[in-house]
Amino acid sequence: MPLSIPLFRLKRQAKDLAKSQRIPLHQAQNQIARKQGFAAWSHLMAQRLRAFPGAQTIGVELRPGDLLLVAGRPGQGKTLFGLQLLADAITRGQKGYCFTLECTPKDVLTRFADLDIPLNVLQQTADAFTLDTSDGICAQYIMETAGAIVPGTIVLVDYLQL
Repeated sequence: MPLSIPLFRLKRQAKDLAKSQRIPLHQAQNQIARKQGFAAWSHLMAQRLRAFPGAQTIGVELRPGDLLLVAGRPGQGKTLFGLQLLADAITRGQKGYCFTLECTPKDVLTRFADLDIPLNVLQQTADAFTLDTSDGICAQYIMETAGAIVPGTIVLVDYLQL
């Protein structure tokens, strides 16, 4: 379902609504999402990502050793995009590895569900997907760990700044 107005304007409306009604931002975002025909803001964001063909087309173009840097402001869908890349790679038979300091394992499962990736797909491919939420994640840790990762594995490094 296409949005009636650009996302950045919806975000501004949500911020203004939160301020004027003195409600948490997530409640304002959900109200705005319902006006757009979505059950919640997360559904709006997930639908927006699915409408972007980039994850599917970019994933098949990546070759071992390629680096894809995805940047953007907070809340723009970078993590969902990366998880979509991983999910697509796993369904093609590749392995996926995710380093994150931002998400808990439960958050990642929720985001996979937002992308309509059934939990049984992840369970069937448990050896194909590794989630690393270690507190020790840093550039050195990633380099040391990545040395043991099978070539051709899609690696997602999410929110290293923390």
